[in-house]
Amino acid sequence: MRTLFALLLTLVCLAGPPATAAPARAQADGSITARWQPDVNWPHAREVTTHGGSALAHRLVHDLAVARRVPPGVVSCMIDTGAASRLTVRFGGSENHVAVRLNGCRTVTPQGESARYVTPALRRDLARIAPERWERYLTG
Repeated sequence: MRTLFALLLTLVCLAGPPATAAPARAQADGSITARWQPDVNWPHAREVTTHGGSALAHRLVHDLAVARRVPPGVVSCMIDTGAASRLTVRFGGSENHVAVRLNGCRTVTPQGESARYVTPALRRDLARIAPERWERYLTG
């Protein structure tokens, strides 16, 4: 059974980016909240929350739709220190959660879906709402 998030990915990919002629309406069509979790090497760091509008939410959903899936089985990755972001994407009254690992294997996992690799486009789009301390994971 396809999840709601998979259906949204399909619809957004088919529809393309939202029209810019009606920004007030586009804002109501979707939004994103990102909770940024600190690296274990950052003493006294706290989680930070940022927000993005409909256009960014649509871009991120498209980025997820085209990201390559992590193959099944054992995958070896470089060290993962825990820097991550938990995204909440809202469209048409529904809410979907996406976990993003910012180092190690650099994966993104939509709720109820298998993991995918973080793409350069996803990193670029997430950097638009990233707090300064997290930018190095997305731009480096």
